[in-house]
Amino acid sequence: MDEQNADKADGQAAESIEVGYRNIGSVAGKDYHHKYLIYTDRTGNQQTISGWTGDEAPGLPYGRMQVETNLPYDATNPDHPANANAVGQRQYREPIATGPDLSRTWQTMVDNANSKDDRYPYDPLRQNSNTLADSVLRDVGLPEPGRDGFGRHWAPGSGRQLDERIQPEVPGVGNSSRMLSALDAPADSSRTPPSSETQDDIRRPGHLGHDRYRQVLDAIDRSPNIPPGTFTGERLEQTAANLANTTLSGAHRPQGGQNETLDRVDFVVFNTRRDGLIAGQGEPGNPTSKLAYLPAAQDNSTSLSMASRQVDGILQQAQAQQATIAPDRTEQLTQQHSAPGIGPRVA
Repeated sequence: MDEQNADKADGQAAESIEVGYRNIGSVAGKDYHHKYLIYTDRTGNQQTISGWTGDEAPGLPYGRMQVETNLPYDATNPDHPANANAVGQRQYREPIATGPDLSRTWQTMVDNANSKDDRYPYDPLRQNSNTLADSVLRDVGLPEPGRDGFGRHWAPGSGRQLDERIQPEVPGVGNSSRMLSALDAPADSSRTPPSSETQDDIRRPGHLGHDRYRQVLDAIDRSPNIPPGTFTGERLEQTAANLANTTLSGAHRPQGGQNETLDRVDFVVFNTRRDGLIAGQGEPGNPTSKLAYLPAAQDNSTSLSMASRQVDGILQQAQAQQATIAPDRTEQLTQQHSAPGIGPRVA
């Protein structure tokens, strides 16, 4: 878990507002997370804002999103690591704001979140707790989190606008489901498939693999053994697209063995013979790092458009698999494990 900010202000600990990420499952080796908001006051007391499924109703298999505010962040809170609902699930924090007194900001957030209670159809594919967290931050003028992309703490449904018109499209699971998140697609594409133009160009922000592409570009720029200017312009873009594909596909290597599927790209280096590139997750030279190898011949023969489509296909398939996966038992919060006062709102 990221360390909490311990800045000092006027001799007292600064207050903070953070996004919490709780790892509630994985698909195709990729972890996905539920986001909630945490306020820590100067005395160390903590409270949360979070969104949950509601009561099943005709046309609403997950009900309308139920919003819980000012829940004490302790063992009675279903997002707390000591709660039966979250035991064993990895958690992370992302700081959003710090200051000597954030109580008024937090109260504005609470009021904003409460205004969204029982209004928006809960759809695990498009409108969920992650959408709520971003919406509250956006509405009160705070920055939205930046660690919720596919290459970091993936939180599907992030960045969307809440929409009362959404019609849930995943029937049959019911509000006993604790699958808080699933697909991570732009809000304006929830009913319309991505255009072929977007699918063909990983450089576009709307492409499912755009975050991975940006990670590769950054890693090439920071590479310890790729001299500046080695890859430029279209050549750099094609190589980054091909490396993005290589790190996601888990394909066989031409010299034998198989590439590992990377959750993120931490570094890119030339191999010893300098006839290919190695992308890695972890530290260069660490035997526990995950590695994916791209031969120069494959990079030269695969266009940016082709690599873009291959990445899109991989991630579309992962999303389709996610939509059919039953929620993890640890996410099926029963009445006996419910926090006092929450009842069926988190069932």
